[in-house]
Amino acid sequence: MRLKSYIKRLSYCSSRVVFYIMIFTRFPAVALNYYRYITGGKKIRVSHSPLLVNFYITNKCNFNCRMCLRKEQGYADSAGMRKDMDLGKFSELLAKFNKCIYVQFAGLGEPLLNKDIFKMMSLARERRKGIILYTNAAFLDQQAAVRICDLGVHRVNISLYGANPEEFFANTGSDRQDYYSVLDNISRLVRIKKSRSPRLMVSILYICSKRNIDDCLKVIDIGNLLGVDEIHFNNFNHQPFDAEAGKDWYLFEDDMEVVKTVARMRSYYSYAQVFAPAVLKISAPKKACPSYYKYINIDYEGNVAGCCKFSYPVKENGNIYSDKDIFNTDHFLKMRSIFTGKHCELPRNCKLCQEIYK
Repeated sequence: MRLKSYIKRLSYCSSRVVFYIMIFTRFPAVALNYYRYITGGKKIRVSHSPLLVNFYITNKCNFNCRMCLRKEQGYADSAGMRKDMDLGKFSELLAKFNKCIYVQFAGLGEPLLNKDIFKMMSLARERRKGIILYTNAAFLDQQAAVRICDLGVHRVNISLYGANPEEFFANTGSDRQDYYSVLDNISRLVRIKKSRSPRLMVSILYICSKRNIDDCLKVIDIGNLLGVDEIHFNNFNHQPFDAEAGKDWYLFEDDMEVVKTVARMRSYYSYAQVFAPAVLKISAPKKACPSYYKYINIDYEGNVAGCCKFSYPVKENGNIYSDKDIFNTDHFLKMRSIFTGKHCELPRNCKLCQEIYK
């Protein structure tokens, strides 16, 4: 089983190499932008543009997850969150990021609820962009699965909000029976992709905390039964952010049961590749967050953000229509200076984020 996992991973890596070669040879500007990224180092002001653009294409969601940024105060007042992005607006915004490699559909709503989602994917494909989709899989029916495979989507990341129906209900507020529908939809996508798009990577994402860490091995078993390629365990982030309220949830190194369980997850016998959660240090490491060097998030109004875990696009961070150098706005410069400055204290939420442990 482990050998099959390695072979599958090697196949995926080789397909990515082929994709990069095709993109870089046909689009020199994209290749030059990537070269500037890998040679630029972790500077405050960067000379490259984002490698991945994450489009917030809808505000609608069928779940009411208790850990979602939608609960953050001020979210409802964000102008760019009030309207679905249509195909025309997507095309206009995508043209402003012609040097990016990947287009991602995620954000604070369920992307499959946007009626133009597959037209957007088709347009991104025409412009030779890799496509990544985040979804809760509730609307991942037969037709959606076929279209995803036929459009050549690179990766589908599926949020699994429970190891059982009870946890699913507690996290999402959705009917317990919907849990089994989600599992059926994931299994169907895996079956369809084997014949129509073998190189498509299907991953499940599970939020891990002290309260459910004992269920993580069960999640690995579920992922293997479904036939997914990867299983990612993301650290819990309390929303609205409150370090004190979330202290009983976070995975810290001083809890030996947490340390032992995470070690078991890393060595657990699995066909799917397992990415264990980070064990947080009492004194957080001072590392530059990759989000502010590789990614940008954008909404319908052109507002942006660098981090998708603790923030969402707002005009104060920058706007593609009013800021000439969108990847070097005051927001990005400030955050990079915090990550790279020797005497700058990390924001509390960053100290509890797994991104700085990568």
